[in-house]
Amino acid sequence: MFILRKLFKEHNKNAYTESNEILGESYCTVTKDNEGWSALHKDWEHIGETIYCFIVHGEGSKVIPLYKAHGNYIMVSDGKTFSNLTYRK
Repeated sequence: MFILRKLFKEHNKNAYTESNEILGESYCTVTKDNEGWSALHKDWEHIGETIYCFIVHGEGSKVIPLYKAHGNYIMVSDGKTFSNLTYRK
């Protein structure tokens, strides 16, 4: 079981908010180098935040954008980090 953990600082606050979303048994990442980026990015570009990656799960039915300003981690069900997807320059 994979879980997406997002850490982000709320506007004008010093505290971080943590969000966890169950991805299920599989997921894939789509970055600018992947086929499919243009179609996904086009649907999300109105948000105004800088997206660097998308997580696709639920057999392709669910899409989660990952923003440069957030810490993004894939966790396994026992709480260990499986992958650090946080943006790196």
